[in-house]
Amino acid sequence: MIPYPDAIKESWLPVAAVQEVGDKPLSRRLHGVPLAIFRARDGFGVLRDRCPHRNVALSEGKVIAGEVVCPYHGWSFGKDGACTGVPGSETVPRISANSLPVRVEAGLIFTSLSDNPRPFPAIPAPIGDAGYDQFLWPIRAPGFLVDAVRKPAGPGIRTICIPASYVRPTAGTLCVSRSSSGRIRSRRSITRRRGPRRGCRACSKASA
Repeated sequence: MIPYPDAIKESWLPVAAVQEVGDKPLSRRLHGVPLAIFRARDGFGVLRDRCPHRNVALSEGKVIAGEVVCPYHGWSFGKDGACTGVPGSETVPRISANSLPVRVEAGLIFTSLSDNPRPFPAIPAPIGDAGYDQFLWPIRAPGFLVDAVRKPAGPGIRTICIPASYVRPTAGTLCVSRSSSGRIRSRRSITRRRGPRRGCRACSKASA
């Protein structure tokens, strides 16, 4: 496998939407690396999906008191990767799962495969702007990791779309649409197309 350039490895990339992470670990892959994402006591944890004890996937386990628990022998780990408990043992071994840096912005969980990632980039406007109606709309469509694009959708209307794989493959598209008067368009006006290329109808018209 050809290694990814350092510029990609050191970048911050979204791996999940905040709303996707519930009371169980969430399994994801970033550049082919399996990850386990979970809700910690104070935020979110992202670990490489491998228990350091017997290499079992931590994403198959559960979350107890903000710590991920391995499904095999029940070893628990905090969001920093440090082992916090072993069932039946009064001592805790000095062993850690591989933890990754975490940043939460605009409802998305970002991480990096580098221990020293580059400075976090500015989120393009109007993502995160409270003046816009923003939501994640799950769809089933292939995509590629690209930046947010801005396209005209008709007279006086502009639409901002983040393609599906900005969050994860086949995850969904974040659409924000606003008229020239400043009024947010209804959710019904941003619809899903059927066919091999699916997505925001407004963007499809604009790119035609």
